[in-house]
Amino acid sequence: MADIKHTFKDYKQTKFDVIPVDAENLRLLMQNVTKTLPQDTAKALDTPITLDELRCAVQKGKSNQAPGEDGISQDFYK
Repeated sequence: MADIKHTFKDYKQTKFDVIPVDAENLRLLMQNVTKTLPQDTAKALDTPITLDELRCAVQKGKSNQAPGEDGISQDFYK
C-alpha cells in the first residue's frame, strides 16, 4: 500500500510540472497562434449558456467519469 501511495504522489507531483521550452520554440509556436477570433465566433462565446444547452451537455457526459480536476463525477450532476 505504501508503494501505491508513493507512486500516486509522484505521479501527481510531476503531472502538472512546468514543461521546459526554449525561446526559439516558443517564438515559433506564437507565430501560429491566431490572435483574434472571427467576430461571429467571439459573439457566440459571449452569449449566456441556456438551460437546454447545459442539460444537453450534462446528459452527454459519460457515467462514472469526472470531467475536471475536482473529481466530481457526471453522475453527481445527472
